[in-house]
Amino acid sequence: MTWEPRSPAFYERARVFVKAAVTLLAPLLLSERIPTVIREKTAIGEAGTWSTSSVATPMYDIFLTTHDKQVKKLPEYGTCVDAMMSDAVIAKHLNTLIGTSGWRLLRTPWDYLSYLVAKQIPSEPRELKYDADSFDRVYRDLERFYYQETIPLHALVPLHNVSSIEEGEIILEDRLRVRKIATRELEEIFDEAQNSRLLPIPSYDIANMRYFAEITYETKKGFGNITPDSSDTELNVDELIGKVIAALRLFKFGVLGFNLVWILPLIDTPVVGTRLGSATLGYRRYVGRPYLLGAGEAVELKDFWKKIAPINLGGSDPLAIAIRRFNYAYERDKPEDRLVDYLVAFEALFFKTGEFGEFRHKLASRVARFVARDYDQRKQVFKTMGDFYDMRSKVVHGEYVTIDEGFVNNVEDLLRLSIKSFLELPPGTSHDNLIERLDLG
Repeated sequence: MTWEPRSPAFYERARVFVKAAVTLLAPLLLSERIPTVIREKTAIGEAGTWSTSSVATPMYDIFLTTHDKQVKKLPEYGTCVDAMMSDAVIAKHLNTLIGTSGWRLLRTPWDYLSYLVAKQIPSEPRELKYDADSFDRVYRDLERFYYQETIPLHALVPLHNVSSIEEGEIILEDRLRVRKIATRELEEIFDEAQNSRLLPIPSYDIANMRYFAEITYETKKGFGNITPDSSDTELNVDELIGKVIAALRLFKFGVLGFNLVWILPLIDTPVVGTRLGSATLGYRRYVGRPYLLGAGEAVELKDFWKKIAPINLGGSDPLAIAIRRFNYAYERDKPEDRLVDYLVAFEALFFKTGEFGEFRHKLASRVARFVARDYDQRKQVFKTMGDFYDMRSKVVHGEYVTIDEGFVNNVEDLLRLSIKSFLELPPGTSHDNLIERLDLG
């Protein structure tokens, strides 16, 4: 299908302007000393190894700014700006703050037009020539940005402590997948973290990342000062990331987590750039049994995702509370804090609103009847839950207790099984009626 510009007048004048600007700047680029900045470049090796080198990167933005007056004096620049101002859609993007619900930048005609010129400059110093294919590619993205009400993005979430996903890629839904990290992508994350000095992620942890959770989405384009908009899709990305992590943790045992969220634009514009940020206020190291998905588990995970995806994890229903507290426990440093989260989750699942009485026995018997299938299993679950309740009571009352990690993992497994069993219940199942049936045996 042949591509046609939405604004033929702007396209033609922008093309003519860029050719004129390249003609003006080409001899200057060869004759002048271009300012450089030293950046760290990383090469990722095998088995979590890496090497870094310092590279002098030309600062072509400064070169363009130095010559902005000469470029703006070109008659082609003025006619190009006129074309932008004459198009009502493009004009509203000029001389105003523009961006998303979370960030906005002031953009002028020069910001857009100089970007088209900057994309003509080669990465390695050599003769500057007008490249029609490069211009069309950047112009198409710029025009797409102007004429769409949303900005297409994708969020890449590097997963810690995932040793292997044998399928390589698992597509959970159209906009969401778990996939292997390409070496080039890992090197970009490494470089960004090293050069920003703002992300408290140790180098060895980045070098050992192997898999992403990837979310493709669109966020509303906003103008002027930022005002919160609860309908903006971008505001739900954090929730979706949390749900993916919770789903993986619930699906099977493995101490996986995340510290970074890498936001990348799906279009090339001077407004939307790459952003790499910390997911939390500080770095957390995920240590324990590595997460592994075998070849036969991909289909099971997809089916499991269909069950958990509709749930609002911020809600107040028992299942949402239980999943939320199960997920919180992975962020706790101490096993006693994990036990407290687990009990809150169990109580949400197995107690009715406002219920009172002998909680220890009720909880132990209800969980045993719900997850175990024969007498011996129920007896063992009943004992584990009773011991768990007693230990948690000592913790919250300030008593010193020695907590075995294996015991905590057993409780986690029972909670995981309980939540997954609740997810299997038919839609519309009454929570209180279910609890009453458990009491009747």
